Amino acid sequence: MTSTEVKEFDPTIPKEEVERLWRKLRDTRLPGTPVVPDAGDDYGPPLDWVHQLFAKWRDGFDWDAAQRRICRWKHYTTTIEDLRVHFVHQPAKKQQHSAIPLLLVHGWPGSWYEFSRVIGPLSDPETDRDQAFHVVAASIPGFTWSAGPRRRDWTLQDTARVFDVLMRRLGYARYAVQGGDWGHWVVRELGANYQGSCKAAHTNMSRWGCWRGWGEKYYEIVDPKYHDLDDEGNRDFVEDVCTTLCLYFFTAPSIMTSALCYTNNVRHEDYAKFNARPENAIRAPFGVSSFRYDVAPVSQRAAATTGNCRWFREHDQGGHFAALEESSQLVQELRDCFTAIWPVE
Repeated sequence: MTSTEVKEFDPTIPKEEVERLWRKLRDTRLPGTPVVPDAGDDYGPPLDWVHQLFAKWRDGFDWDAAQRRICRWKHYTTTIEDLRVHFVHQPAKKQQHSAIPLLLVHGWPGSWYEFSRVIGPLSDPETDRDQAFHVVAASIPGFTWSAGPRRRDWTLQDTARVFDVLMRRLGYARYAVQGGDWGHWVVRELGANYQGSCKAAHTNMSRWGCWRGWGEKYYEIVDPKYHDLDDEGNRDFVEDVCTTLCLYFFTAPSIMTSALCYTNNVRHEDYAKFNARPENAIRAPFGVSSFRYDVAPVSQRAAATTGNCRWFREHDQGGHFAALEESSQLVQELRDCFTAIWPVE
């Protein structure tokens, strides 16, 4: 592959790897008792929830169906700064000239697959009245099929630089960006220091101040309605979590390299100080969606202290993983936000 070549990528997992995973699952024994008798959810998720999720993964999850979902979009790789970067690229099916190029950036413990339920609706809206997007869902270096960093101390600001090259390499001289969790820091860097190409941003991230760490994120910082894994209404959520677990296994060593985000970037206790620095202020117009059950829902006033906040909306439902928990709502959020703040040039 030449230094600027974009190459199609086949995400199909070999059958023998799938069989190997399920052999391991069948041979896995979970603890029968909590770490202490009254552990509850003070030491991670409740043990009965862990057993419930594991049983659904081992006995009720259909990887073949997940593989078909993964393969419904075009996957690509390209090399930037000696890194193999993986991404899904779904151009708008209609409104090609008025569609907004949109980079979607995931966090941990997720992947590009967090956006699996929004890529289609964003790129192919039901009506011509709805804003369409040219969607690029990229894998942060070290996640799934993107290679891990080639040196120590790779930061999400480095990732932002690489992703800016990616968008321009795809022909998008002007684009918008969306992200939460660690993806928020990529959004912040692009909006702060790449205004020549990043023209608007949106985040569902509420880390404007200090916050403590959490154990099992898919239990502790999601809408409590998702705690009941047997609820038929939560089937999509369970499928997405199980698919994410599989992707980490199938793309080893990504479970290790993905965790570099926690080593190489701003520490949790320093978020407020980091955001207050003038060089980190988001200068591009940006919007915020604050969901009730996220780590610490942000106010419009707080959002305005960190940059050029031009759009804000808060919700009484949803948690940290908006694209998984409230996919339809997030699609509408992005349409409303970028229709309002995307610059007319």
